Amino acid sequence: MRLRSLVVVTSLLLTGCASTSNVSTSTFTPAATTSSTSTSTTPTPSTSVSVGSTADRSKTFAVVLPQGWKAASPGPPGAVLAITSEQPTDDVFTAFSVVSTKSVKGQSTDDLAAAGAVQMRQVGAKVAPVADRMIGGQPASGYRAERTVKDKKVAQTQFYVQHGDQVFVTTTTSALGARAAADGVVNSILGTWAWTK
Repeated sequence: MRLRSLVVVTSLLLTGCASTSNVSTSTFTPAATTSSTSTSTTPTPSTSVSVGSTADRSKTFAVVLPQGWKAASPGPPGAVLAITSEQPTDDVFTAFSVVSTKSVKGQSTDDLAAAGAVQMRQVGAKVAPVADRMIGGQPASGYRAERTVKDKKVAQTQFYVQHGDQVFVTTTTSALGARAAADGVVNSILGTWAWTK
């Protein structure tokens, strides 16, 4: 039941993350398949906030925003952070958002990413896993998808990270042709992620 509510959150994110004059996107892009890695040490949350960081609405984490990006209006429902580029590429604004919801005991980020990927396939997207990564010093799982929305080829990447009793879902949306540039920007955002509580 709880997984279903997280999938609903995923659905909301995918339908409202970026926009153009013509496109409200919900998409992802294939990437190389990699396997999860595990270590014998417990991840340590990063709490070192970078100079110039912006806190999310819940004051749970802070990140450094890309220069020239602005608050997305409107952002996805329930977003604790939603930002967008100033200029579109191929009529699509690159956007980054984060939504949080209560986590469920025993449910891994791999489970959540798999459920999100299934949902995207059900709406016709091409989906591929992405390499697991660390967000704020904690493991995150995700996937990419791509599809056409209102005649625009759109890419999205989504990651799930757990912190305390919350799951944070990050979503990056861009024109398919701008995916590499969007990945670079988001890597810089996620590289500054620090937990503040």
